[in-house]
Amino acid sequence: MHSRNQAWALVATIAIFTLMDSACLTPVAMSDSTAPLAGVRYEVLGPVEVESCMDFFLGIPRHLDASLNTALEKARAKARADALIEVVVDQWSLYLLLYNRFCTVVHAKGIRFLNQTAPAASPDARPEPPAPAAPAPAASEPAPERTPVAGSSAPTAPVAETVKESPPAPLSVQPARPRTRAMIEAEKKAKAAEEKKRAEEEKRKAQEEKKKAEEEARRLALEKQQAEEAAKRAAEEEARRKAEEEERRPVPEEFWGYCKFQAGDLVRIEQKSEIVEGEFVECVHSGVRVRPKGKDAIKIPFEKIWSVARQAPPAPAPATPETPAAPPAKPAP
Repeated sequence: MHSRNQAWALVATIAIFTLMDSACLTPVAMSDSTAPLAGVRYEVLGPVEVESCMDFFLGIPRHLDASLNTALEKARAKARADALIEVVVDQWSLYLLLYNRFCTVVHAKGIRFLNQTAPAASPDARPEPPAPAAPAPAASEPAPERTPVAGSSAPTAPVAETVKESPPAPLSVQPARPRTRAMIEAEKKAKAAEEKKRAEEEKRKAQEEKKKAEEEARRLALEKQQAEEAAKRAAEEEARRKAEEEERRPVPEEFWGYCKFQAGDLVRIEQKSEIVEGEFVECVHSGVRVRPKGKDAIKIPFEKIWSVARQAPPAPAPATPETPAAPPAKPAP
């Protein structure tokens, strides 16, 4: 019974040691690129991560290549790139009782060179069509994150992808072509046509401006005429209103003796300069209205009147006797 317990304890110990493991991650190197990039234009294909490992089982190696060169070549081949940039190299190892593993991990971005000169092809060889370029990720899309390596605590931060360009080559200057007589004549005709068109356009604009000025002058004249007519009507209305007010006022007492006649009476008015005879119309506040024979009614102010007297009616004309008619002439024998 005791020996059986010892056997089980030995088996449990072996199983525990078998399951025990240890792992560690060690950064190795960093590099901007695996090829010189001065003056070279390229495009970024995308991130790539590759590892090259060596395994040991019971101390016997299985994969014997965990070198940095192999890992870099595998990363370039996986990305189908001409070179790698932003290269970060890590090494990690796993130690178990019966199994061990040692790996070299490469984190990088693949790039493809642009406008590179292709090698000269033989006359018999047919040119192969170029492989389509992989589209660069859009700026609005989030940058891909790197997958953390086993045993690491946090993922590696993504790096923004850029495209670097070399300065453009200087442009070649082409010699100027000599100008012929036909070209000079054509240029002169084109210039003359342009000048004529410009003159016509200026003439049209001048006519439009003149027409606008005439319309503005007519408008101002019409407004002025309307303003004058309105002022005239206002003055006439004011004069009529004052005349009506004047006529409605009572006659002063000192002039009542000039107003004792009835409408239609014949009166004789003596003034300072003349004598007016006619039909009496009415008396108003400022004078006497009289209608001379064969004329319209007039108003004579009280200040100019010396006297107003009734005029005797004209005497009737004497009747003329009728002359007897002459006897008819006797006919000749």
